[in-house]
Amino acid sequence: MNTHALETLEFAGVLERIADHAQSPIGRETVQSWRPLRSTGAIRRRLREISEMRALRKATAFSFDELRLVIDPVDHAAAGGQLGISELFDVLAALRVIADVR
Repeated sequence: MNTHALETLEFAGVLERIADHAQSPIGRETVQSWRPLRSTGAIRRRLREISEMRALRKATAFSFDELRLVIDPVDHAAAGGQLGISELFDVLAALRVIADVR
């Protein structure tokens, strides 16, 4: 989709309105990074992910507030880099959330 079409559809404004409902910083960042999907399969996957997160939130005491954006630090460590104390604690917090959900 071209830039003019996105502006006409006010896509950025739509994303901002959705991001306002995010329950965590990672959720907000995720929504703000979205771009239009081109395939039906991708759209179905995105809707399924959203449905799963809503069901998780409804069925458990899962707290999105406890999530930290740990993708970059984990990738950095996987590539042989070292993590600082705050990054390690963020990864630990994310792992605890995952363990609680299971």
